Amino acid sequence: MTHPSPENFMVSTASYEAAQKISSINIRALTRLTELQVDAAKFGVTTGLAQAKLFSSLDNFSDMFSLESNLANQFFEEFVKMSEQTTSVLLESGDELFTVFEGTLTAGMATPVSKTVAPAKATAKPASPRSVVKSRTVAKKSTAKKAPVKKKRK
Repeated sequence: MTHPSPENFMVSTASYEAAQKISSINIRALTRLTELQVDAAKFGVTTGLAQAKLFSSLDNFSDMFSLESNLANQFFEEFVKMSEQTTSVLLESGDELFTVFEGTLTAGMATPVSKTVAPAKATAKPASPRSVVKSRTVAKKSTAKKAPVKKKRK
């Protein structure tokens, strides 16, 4: 059995459109993730400033614990919101990519080129599927001793 060579195929319109869709999905996801990262950095600076302001304005040491606890709760709640937004962006992008791949596989990725293109020269015999599987399989060494093999007499 001969395998088709890449020279005998050209990019189909469907695969080009799929690549464009994948590219736009990735751009949207990375743009949104970058925005979330900038928001997280801004939030970290704002929280740090709020904490510094809190420490500088305290007159009573016992008030610090309740105010610091409130600040920590606010930080945690905002951090959870940012984490949920990040997860949402990733899940939506994954769903969109799955839909594109599913549609592309259903429609087919490439169409044969006309017979005017010269066929590729076969320089070596293609590897059989069995030899490929054997080359990828790692032999396991047995720790048990093998029984001696008895020779048959003629």
